Amino acid sequence: MFSIKKIAAVLALVGATAAPHAAIAQNAQAELGQILMGTDGSANAGIAAVTGWHTCGVDRTGAGWGNHYVALTCTTGPFTNKWHIISAAQKDAMLATALSAATSNKKAQVYIGPPPSPGNYNEIRALYFVK
Repeated sequence: MFSIKKIAAVLALVGATAAPHAAIAQNAQAELGQILMGTDGSANAGIAAVTGWHTCGVDRTGAGWGNHYVALTCTTGPFTNKWHIISAAQKDAMLATALSAATSNKKAQVYIGPPPSPGNYNEIRALYFVK
């Protein structure tokens, strides 16, 4: 869980958007987004998931800061309501598939790989709708 001090510090950084250092402000906004994604107790950056194929329920999905994300619950138990980043090469198609699974309350078959960079979310490299 995130502390009030951490959230306050990030909000202070977000206030720097008027500063001449736009890159710093962008990073602060992205960090705030990741904190807000985790306020419900779901995974944040750096939480490793078991790599490989999984059948999962799609809890939430969306886009932010140039990335597409999906929170998944694996039916076999390795993780519950954990955020993953969608592979940038196919992010629009995979987001559409994740939205279909979420709105129809169906499962998705996903291949989860390691994070594309250290300390990041695990990466969804394949995502299929399960009828």
